[in-house]
Amino acid sequence: MNMTKGYKNEKMELKAVCEWLEVRGMKEVATSLFKAFEHHTWTDNGLIRKDVISDIFNASSPFLMRELECDVTTYVSFTPDTEAHVD
Repeated sequence: MNMTKGYKNEKMELKAVCEWLEVRGMKEVATSLFKAFEHHTWTDNGLIRKDVISDIFNASSPFLMRELECDVTTYVSFTPDTEAHVD
């Protein structure tokens, strides 16, 4: 069985991302990001999809996301294709 095929779900804590931005002097960006995604469908129990954050950060600088990945924890869950299903 090939366990490398499946669905990977990566998320980061929205609050931690915003705090990280504030430390770097981007308080306005942090506030806007938090307000925009605090109750959004892409945020679940305070965790926001990493691909959403990546798209936002990469629009201004690809290095910003690399730095974020070094400093803020990414939570990953993996569902093999054999267990994935569509309701």
